[in-house]
Amino acid sequence: MATRTSFEIQPGLCRLVEVDATPLGSRRADVRVRHFITAIDVDPDPVSFSATLERLRREHRLARHAAVTIWGLRSTHRFLRVPAAADADFAEIAADHAKEEIALIEADGSRASLAVTLGASTTIGDRVEREVAVTAASEPEIALGIEPLTRAGFIVDRVVTPAMSLASLARGRLDRTPAPSLYVALAAHATCIAVVADGVLLMARELPWGHVGPLHPDRAERDESFDQRLAAELRRSILCFRQSFRTTLEAIVLCGDMTGLRRLTQPLGATLELPIETLDSITGIDAEAVPEPAVDFHTDVAALRLAIAVGAEGEPYSSLIAPVRPSRRTIGSPVAMAAAAAAVLVVIAGYMALRPSRARPAPTLAAAPLDVRITSTPPTELQVQPSVDLEHRPDDAEPELRIDSILFSPERRLAVVNGRIARAGDRIAGSRIVDIQPRAVVVESPVRGRRTIEMRSPLGPSSERR
Repeated sequence: MATRTSFEIQPGLCRLVEVDATPLGSRRADVRVRHFITAIDVDPDPVSFSATLERLRREHRLARHAAVTIWGLRSTHRFLRVPAAADADFAEIAADHAKEEIALIEADGSRASLAVTLGASTTIGDRVEREVAVTAASEPEIALGIEPLTRAGFIVDRVVTPAMSLASLARGRLDRTPAPSLYVALAAHATCIAVVADGVLLMARELPWGHVGPLHPDRAERDESFDQRLAAELRRSILCFRQSFRTTLEAIVLCGDMTGLRRLTQPLGATLELPIETLDSITGIDAEAVPEPAVDFHTDVAALRLAIAVGAEGEPYSSLIAPVRPSRRTIGSPVAMAAAAAAVLVVIAGYMALRPSRARPAPTLAAAPLDVRITSTPPTELQVQPSVDLEHRPDDAEPELRIDSILFSPERRLAVVNGRIARAGDRIAGSRIVDIQPRAVVVESPVRGRRTIEMRSPLGPSSERR
């Protein structure tokens, strides 16, 4: 059985666990945790931080293969329903449907990495569609986050966001249900909220404040307690989910390093009218092999849940980086081993689609970094974008076009038009983008011909000239 060191990196804080990864198809009920460190200070000097990690690796003989959860990445999550296709084609399909999110991340000239998780197939009328969860994140920020680990001698096989970690946590539970549940990770200076159903991430938010305070201390605090603020944000997320997906949540599941996690169950349950579960026991963890000091592990298990879930999830799995080729110690299925040689890794995930209208267990695409430079609509604040066709309007409708901002450089020209990122050649609301200038966009339509629309100022709307 492969053993992996799993890290969770927050601003100023790192924690790690060494766990046995579960091979594909394994029926082992509980995760074995071999070693844990709940709090390692992240030295601002990456060289010093690497030296600390290397010392710990040698001192505790930690497994060199590693998985990493990184908080604070410039990232976005999106749920899609797309036409059924061959598994090997879904990377390209997902990249095309998520091009607006990718364009936002790449607007500064950097590249985006993409992770795609395939859900079950579902029939809508006479169409068969596939559920897909897409995460895009900044490749340079990922590289910066894992550099101290690789310098310390670890081989990073997997990188995920906190929301992806919560999805891994949901997939690894033996008592999981196909109904959607809201998972929450509470950190000192950040909070992650994710809705997961059938192991697929439907919606995610990462907030820059936690149970101690905001990520940046110079930000003004709201005049309300953490409990009140959390309840308000959870209520907002629940409402958004219900409106977007036309269904209800089954429960709320809490984990994280907040002391006295269980005290939140009563006030949140009463306010949100949903059952609240806390992952502060060792349920799902091998009780006969609890690492020492056992008392500390029992106390800190809720804080270690993300690292445990990501480290224990065996291949195949979704990742924001291309997986390192398995060593001889790694145990994987023949299907996964063969697929590792492909440009896109297509593998079978370890959770069942239990709804009657659904098909087989959902596979996962572990994606390599993409250099996708396509334009489209920016995500909503809550990053909830059900799959829809691109906007099509008859030319005679001719809605007004609004130019909110322009990115103009020798390498790239993008404009935000009616809230969508566009480039030359794109069509928006019946008009074709002819050219993007430093402060204006030239458009053309059959009804109104060619015209130039200047970028709007903060004090008024966009101006137009022929």
